[in-house]
Amino acid sequence: MDNNDLELAQKIKFKFGTATTEPSSIQLDKIKQDIQALLAKGISPSEDDWMEIVRRYCPDAGKNKYMYEEADTADLQTLLDLATNK
Repeated sequence: MDNNDLELAQKIKFKFGTATTEPSSIQLDKIKQDIQALLAKGISPSEDDWMEIVRRYCPDAGKNKYMYEEADTADLQTLLDLATNK
């Protein structure tokens, strides 16, 4: 993973409470593809869209959110910028 992907993975972990080993590089690539597919359709992903996509590839998302509550500083625009390499 490059630095951009590492930052995105950390922000996803904090925001959506994934397991400590998630998202993996494969999971992250799939998440980014789904987000980019929404953008290609003219849809700006909502927090619910993000959660649905993250849970699709990281089924335990949400179960660890309590561990990261203090660290969750990611807004949707930051996630989007990282997912689309902007």
